[in-house]
Amino acid sequence: MMRPMNPVIRSFAPRLAALVVCVAIGVLSVPSPAQAERRELRFTGPQITRQLAPSFPLRRCLFGELACVRLTRPVVRMQANDPRIFVSVDVGFQPVPGQASQSGSARVAGQPAYDPQAGAFYLKRPQLLDFSMEGVPPDQARMVANVISGMLADEFFSEQPLWVLDESDPRQAMARLSLRSVTVQQGALVVTLGDDDEPLEDDPADEMPSPGQGSGSTPGSRSTPGSRSTPTPKSLPPSPSAPEGTPETSSEPVWL
Repeated sequence: MMRPMNPVIRSFAPRLAALVVCVAIGVLSVPSPAQAERRELRFTGPQITRQLAPSFPLRRCLFGELACVRLTRPVVRMQANDPRIFVSVDVGFQPVPGQASQSGSARVAGQPAYDPQAGAFYLKRPQLLDFSMEGVPPDQARMVANVISGMLADEFFSEQPLWVLDESDPRQAMARLSLRSVTVQQGALVVTLGDDDEPLEDDPADEMPSPGQGSGSTPGSRSTPGSRSTPTPKSLPPSPSAPEGTPETSSEPVWL
């Protein structure tokens, strides 16, 4: 014959059962480390460099074939504790045809922005950080710096994406459908994926400059779908001077 349950125990049984159910649900809802890592896609500096390299060199002359500036060898770098993406280029300046070119370097930086319509990442509000060139008078150096700022910050990076998600790659196609945020972490561009019901952490497309406009474009301006086009790797048209304003690894994105 079964002994009746103690009244005290009987009174706590429903509460205990509810507690067990809550704990079980909580354990099941927490993603494992492997699941959490699969929600991230990382792009390294060398990978992005390979995407940009075919669009160089860039060249602009201010007066016909006089005062020509040529930009080559882009290198993309990201730093562990900095949210920006850095792009350095080699600079060549030839005052007049036939004269030896002066060599230097320049570096711009901006934060990553995602355009969901293009499925591409852009450099948002890039700024010229530094420029150096030996053997050039200060007034010419300022002119070259202004030209570089216009070529990169105001024109090239407003049209040219850092990376375009490849829809033929199932993993990158999934990223295009479920991307929730894009940041720079530990020296890499990190794309975080999420579920459809998760809100976007940030929608940088609202702040993307329209094609042909750079960091100085009017706030709120936005390009229409399909209006972006990759610039030719040869030269950029002349435009008025713009005002002046930091480590590396496979060509495939690294899934964790």
